[in-house]
Amino acid sequence: MGLRLADLAFGRDKRDVKPRSKAKSVSAETTFNDDKMSRDELAPILRQLSEKVSRRLKNKATAGQTVV
Repeated sequence: MGLRLADLAFGRDKRDVKPRSKAKSVSAETTFNDDKMSRDELAPILRQLSEKVSRRLKNKATAGQTVV
């Protein structure tokens, strides 16, 4: 049992992942190398991320209800 727990603790698990439910959200994100402070810097990045989410929804022929 101890070896099994150690394997799981280190992410070693050969079992297949079986999702139990349908995805309830769609998102896009990025990581910056340095802090972005101005709207001028953030606006084009936010547009790109929004368009990425939009493409995903259109490809699945679905729509969202809430934007957070």
